[in-house]
Amino acid sequence: MKKLLLHISFVCLSGVFFISCVKKGPDTTPTTIMTGHWQVVQTATDDNNNHQLDNEELRNMAAGVTDYYLFNANHTGTEEVTYNGTPTDYNFVWALPNSSQFLQIFLEGHDSTTYHIVTFSPANTTLLDTSQSIYSWKVIKKKS
Repeated sequence: MKKLLLHISFVCLSGVFFISCVKKGPDTTPTTIMTGHWQVVQTATDDNNNHQLDNEELRNMAAGVTDYYLFNANHTGTEEVTYNGTPTDYNFVWALPNSSQFLQIFLEGHDSTTYHIVTFSPANTTLLDTSQSIYSWKVIKKKS
Protein backbone atom coordinates (compact mmCIF):
# COMPACT_ATOMS: atom_id res chain seq x y z
CA MET A 1 0.00 0.00 0.00
CA LYS A 2 2.85 2.36 0.87
CA LYS A 3 4.49 1.61 -2.49
CA LEU A 4 1.24 2.33 -4.31
CA LEU A 5 0.81 5.67 -2.53
CA LEU A 6 4.47 6.50 -3.22
CA HIS A 7 4.03 5.75 -6.93
CA ILE A 8 0.81 7.80 -7.12
CA SER A 9 2.53 10.72 -5.37
CA PHE A 10 5.49 10.48 -7.74
CA VAL A 11 3.23 10.48 -10.82
CA CYS A 12 1.25 13.49 -9.54
CA LEU A 13 4.37 15.49 -8.72
CA SER A 14 5.92 14.60 -12.09
CA GLY A 15 2.82 15.90 -13.85
CA VAL A 16 2.99 19.19 -11.95
CA PHE A 17 6.68 19.51 -12.79
CA PHE A 18 6.20 18.87 -16.52
CA ILE A 19 3.18 21.16 -16.78
CA SER A 20 5.12 24.01 -15.17
CA CYS A 21 7.95 23.52 -17.69
CA VAL A 22 5.73 23.85 -20.78
CA LYS A 23 6.93 26.75 -22.90
CA LYS A 24 4.32 29.43 -23.46
CA GLY A 25 3.54 30.66 -26.96
CA PRO A 26 4.64 34.07 -28.27
CA ASP A 27 3.04 37.21 -26.90
CA THR A 28 0.33 38.23 -29.38
CA THR A 29 -0.76 41.68 -28.29
CA PRO A 30 -1.73 44.18 -30.99
CA THR A 31 1.66 45.89 -30.52
CA THR A 32 3.66 42.68 -31.01
CA ILE A 33 1.57 41.77 -34.05
CA MET A 34 2.22 45.20 -35.61
CA THR A 35 5.96 45.16 -34.82
CA GLY A 36 8.06 44.09 -37.80
CA HIS A 37 8.42 44.62 -41.56
CA TRP A 38 5.27 45.06 -43.66
CA GLN A 39 4.83 45.54 -47.40
CA VAL A 40 1.95 47.36 -49.06
CA VAL A 41 0.68 44.81 -51.56
CA GLN A 42 -2.59 46.45 -52.66
CA THR A 43 -4.22 49.86 -52.53
CA ALA A 44 -7.74 51.05 -53.23
CA THR A 45 -9.73 54.24 -53.50
CA ASP A 46 -13.47 54.48 -53.05
CA ASP A 47 -14.23 55.00 -56.72
CA ASN A 48 -18.00 54.66 -56.32
CA ASN A 49 -18.07 56.70 -53.09
CA ASN A 50 -20.02 54.07 -51.12
CA HIS A 51 -17.53 54.15 -48.20
CA GLN A 52 -16.89 50.42 -48.57
CA LEU A 53 -13.99 48.46 -50.00
CA ASP A 54 -15.21 46.68 -53.12
CA ASN A 55 -13.08 43.99 -54.79
CA GLU A 56 -13.03 45.84 -58.11
CA GLU A 57 -11.44 48.86 -56.35
CA LEU A 58 -8.40 46.86 -55.14
CA ARG A 59 -5.24 47.32 -57.19
CA ASN A 60 -1.84 45.68 -56.90
CA MET A 61 1.08 48.04 -56.48
CA ALA A 62 2.12 49.60 -59.79
CA ALA A 63 5.25 48.39 -61.55
CA GLY A 64 8.31 50.22 -60.24
CA VAL A 65 6.59 51.25 -56.98
CA THR A 66 7.20 49.61 -53.60
CA ASP A 67 6.08 50.73 -50.16
CA TYR A 68 7.50 49.12 -47.01
CA TYR A 69 6.85 49.88 -43.36
CA LEU A 70 9.10 48.97 -40.44
CA PHE A 71 7.27 49.16 -37.11
CA ASN A 72 9.78 48.98 -34.23
CA ALA A 73 8.85 47.72 -30.76
CA ASN A 74 9.70 51.16 -29.30
CA HIS A 75 6.92 52.69 -31.47
CA THR A 76 9.25 54.34 -33.96
CA GLY A 77 9.35 53.31 -37.58
CA THR A 78 10.30 53.99 -41.16
CA GLU A 79 8.31 53.99 -44.37
CA GLU A 80 10.40 53.37 -47.47
CA VAL A 81 8.72 54.26 -50.74
CA THR A 82 10.56 53.41 -53.94
CA TYR A 83 9.42 54.94 -57.20
CA ASN A 84 11.23 53.97 -60.41
CA GLY A 85 14.28 52.80 -58.47
CA THR A 86 14.57 55.87 -56.22
CA PRO A 87 13.90 55.11 -52.53
CA THR A 88 12.66 57.76 -50.12
CA ASP A 89 12.54 57.12 -46.36
CA TYR A 90 10.07 58.70 -43.96
CA ASN A 91 10.62 58.35 -40.21
CA PHE A 92 7.58 58.17 -37.98
CA VAL A 93 6.23 57.41 -34.54
CA TRP A 94 3.27 55.04 -34.31
CA ALA A 95 0.57 54.16 -31.80
CA LEU A 96 -2.39 51.81 -31.50
CA PRO A 97 -4.99 53.73 -29.50
CA ASN A 98 -8.00 51.60 -28.55
CA SER A 99 -5.91 48.44 -29.08
CA SER A 100 -6.47 47.18 -32.59
CA GLN A 101 -9.13 49.58 -33.89
CA PHE A 102 -6.84 52.39 -35.06
CA LEU A 103 -3.25 52.88 -36.17
CA GLN A 104 -1.80 56.37 -35.84
CA ILE A 105 1.33 57.34 -37.76
CA PHE A 106 3.05 60.64 -36.96
CA LEU A 107 5.52 61.49 -39.74
CA GLU A 108 8.48 63.70 -38.84
CA GLY A 109 7.81 67.16 -40.20
CA HIS A 110 4.44 66.19 -41.66
CA ASP A 111 0.87 65.66 -40.57
CA SER A 112 -0.28 62.52 -38.85
CA THR A 113 -2.59 59.90 -40.29
CA THR A 114 -5.05 57.81 -38.31
CA TYR A 115 -5.97 54.60 -40.08
CA HIS A 116 -9.03 52.58 -39.16
CA ILE A 117 -7.94 48.95 -38.96
CA VAL A 118 -10.43 46.99 -41.07
CA THR A 119 -8.76 43.58 -40.72
CA PHE A 120 -5.94 42.77 -38.33
CA SER A 121 -3.88 39.59 -38.22
CA PRO A 122 -0.21 38.63 -37.83
CA ALA A 123 0.02 38.05 -41.60
CA ASN A 124 -2.27 40.59 -43.32
CA THR A 125 -3.81 43.86 -42.25
CA THR A 126 -6.13 46.26 -44.10
CA LEU A 127 -5.98 49.96 -43.21
CA LEU A 128 -8.62 52.57 -44.08
CA ASP A 129 -7.76 56.28 -44.37
CA THR A 130 -10.80 58.55 -44.07
CA SER A 131 -8.87 61.80 -43.68
CA GLN A 132 -9.30 62.77 -47.35
CA SER A 133 -12.52 63.46 -49.24
CA ILE A 134 -12.21 60.02 -50.92
CA TYR A 135 -11.68 56.99 -48.70
CA SER A 136 -8.56 54.94 -49.41
CA TRP A 137 -7.26 51.57 -48.24
CA LYS A 138 -3.88 49.88 -47.94
CA VAL A 139 -3.53 46.13 -47.68
CA ILE A 140 -0.25 45.30 -45.99
CA LYS A 141 1.40 41.90 -45.66
CA LYS A 142 3.97 41.02 -43.00
CA LYS A 143 7.34 40.00 -44.41
CA SER A 144 8.89 36.90 -42.90
